[in-house]
Amino acid sequence: MTIDLYTLLRWSLAAITVFIFYRLIVRKFANKMLELPTEKNDETLEKVLYFEDDVEEEKKDNKNLLKKVEDSLKLSESQEEAKLRYEILRDRLKEMVEKSPKESAQLFTDLVKDKE
Repeated sequence: MTIDLYTLLRWSLAAITVFIFYRLIVRKFANKMLELPTEKNDETLEKVLYFEDDVEEEKKDNKNLLKKVEDSLKLSESQEEAKLRYEILRDRLKEMVEKSPKESAQLFTDLVKDKE
């Protein structure tokens, strides 16, 4: 059983490449994943959670304002009111699609078929 120099060189190069890959990428990634949480990570997490709370509060406020506008729009029509109605309709469609995407897809498919 003889191993020629070319085969030995190829396997050596492959082993060196794998070792370098492990040292540079895999080991750093594994250390980062196994790292214990620190105060800095806790502060970052608190900021993210606080931001999410702010976003949800803004969404609630926007929904309340849209409902008020929706109720007041029943009285008169103008371009701005038409834009607001469009936004309300768009938001309702978006909510419907998020709640039941399959039913929404079927509805749009039926609408397209009716047009043809």
